[in-house]
Amino acid sequence: MTIMKRFSLSVFLLAGILLLSGCMSQQKRELLLREEEPGTIQDWNWIILDYRNRDRGEFIPDWVYYYYEGNFSAIENLPGFRDKYVFISGNTGTNFNALLQWNEAFPTDLDFARLAAIRIEKRFLASAVTYPDDEYGSYFEALIRAASDAQWVGAQRED
Repeated sequence: MTIMKRFSLSVFLLAGILLLSGCMSQQKRELLLREEEPGTIQDWNWIILDYRNRDRGEFIPDWVYYYYEGNFSAIENLPGFRDKYVFISGNTGTNFNALLQWNEAFPTDLDFARLAAIRIEKRFLASAVTYPDDEYGSYFEALIRAASDAQWVGAQRED
C-alpha cells in the first residue's frame, strides 16, 4: 500500500470512530421534572357544587367533565370546538370571592401567551428523543421565550 492510501484509510477510519463516538456519548433521555399545565387535576374525586347558570336549570358543559378527567384532546373534538385550539386556564384558592374577581377580570390578551407557551413547551418535550438542549439547542429556549412574549391575535374567551 502506498503512503497516500494508508493516510486516506487512516483519516477515513478516524472520522468514522469520531462520528460513532459522538453518537454514543449522547445523553439518554430521562423523565424531566417540569411544571404541569395550570389546572391539571389527576386522580381526584370531585363534585361540582355550584356553576354558572345553575339557577336557570342549565347543565354543566361536557368539556368540564373531560377537563377534570384529564382528557384534554376530547375537548377539542367536541362539536362546539372543532377547528379550534382550546386552552383552559384555572385558578385555585380558599377565598371564593377572590376567585370570582379573578374570573371576571381574566385578561385574555395577557394570560393567553403563557398558556400557549406551556402547550408549545409540552409538545417539544414530548417529541424530544434526548434532552431538549441536546436536540434543539438554543432554538428551544428562544422559541419558548418568543411564544411567551408574542402578541397572540384572535384568542377569545368562552365559557
